[in-house]
Amino acid sequence: MKVYCLYNKDYHRFINEIVEQILTVYGSQLKLGTLEEIELVDKNEMLSISDGKILGSSKIIISSRIPDLLTTYNVSSLYSNNDYKIFKRTIFHEMNHITDMVVMPKLYNNAFYNKNIKYYLPSLFWTEYIVEKRTFSFEDVNDTKLCDTFVKISWACNMYKRYENYCKNNFFYLVKLLSYFLARTHSPEVRKEYLYKINNQLVKQFINELDKELKDLESKDLFDDVVTLFSLFEILDKYYRLFIRIYK
Repeated sequence: MKVYCLYNKDYHRFINEIVEQILTVYGSQLKLGTLEEIELVDKNEMLSISDGKILGSSKIIISSRIPDLLTTYNVSSLYSNNDYKIFKRTIFHEMNHITDMVVMPKLYNNAFYNKNIKYYLPSLFWTEYIVEKRTFSFEDVNDTKLCDTFVKISWACNMYKRYENYCKNNFFYLVKLLSYFLARTHSPEVRKEYLYKINNQLVKQFINELDKELKDLESKDLFDDVVTLFSLFEILDKYYRLFIRIYK
């Protein structure tokens, strides 16, 4: 596997050391036989809203956003640094996507390549949710920013734009963040705390209905059939129509 940063030697050494650490400790849990490259790129080259993404099953791209915040790249002095922990978790998160692509190839194919919303939207939501739930507390990282930001947004969604125009009015953006929000607030106590801070009652209803469906899906054995996610799509579609009707 090639791990590299083409434009910064310090970043190149830094990400190589972190990847080596992750593989040493967690490699036996991961299925990375298809992974050929991990590249750290300038944050301005990232077109997505996240700090990492997968390009098929063979490449992971990691943003420089967090390394840009650090004052040192000596890993031995960063173990208690929360930004460092978030960066390390980001890499681990994307490795988990590569792993899940091995065991759920049909769902990932639908999530990334199927243009039919009934297939790609629930597949994307589910695959993001289960990986985020598995990795969000990786090595005791403290990262509440997404949830803190989520509850402050009004979410008056009146449009649907996939992979563009990420804003508080885009229903796709709401769905994308909800997959992370629901995973990070899986604890009833944490969920209750954040639900209290949400003013939009429609968003609260949406969360509660999704929560019931996710619990049902999690009770099932491992599956790789998008038909199993059609009930999830029905909820997503129902609330899309409600948001558009109310806020258009």
